[in-house]
Amino acid sequence: MLKSWLSDDFAEKNDTKTKSLTMTRLIYQGLFNNLMNPKALLFFSMFLPQFTSSQIDVTSQILILGLLLSTTALIINILFSLVFSKLGSFINGKLSLGRHIDGILGLVFLGLATRLATSK
Repeated sequence: MLKSWLSDDFAEKNDTKTKSLTMTRLIYQGLFNNLMNPKALLFFSMFLPQFTSSQIDVTSQILILGLLLSTTALIINILFSLVFSKLGSFINGKLSLGRHIDGILGLVFLGLATRLATSK
């Protein structure tokens, strides 16, 4: 592990380019992923009805709550992607920093594995 931490392999690993995808293709992939996610259906059917009133149309209330939840999630996801895109560019610009992060994460995983192996 120490040998890989001190080597310059990090620069070679991160030089590979990912294939570029169009924005439309990414949106369709995200939509398909969300439609195939059963957790979202369970969440909307079990959690949101608690916040509705029986005196008003329940369907419209659930649609409004779902739209509010989706809008909030969209804003948070956009903020996360902007922040981590900048962070990724910064780390890729400093190859030694990326190598040290790899080493630190390796030590963390070794520590977790040791703890798991020694637990009863």
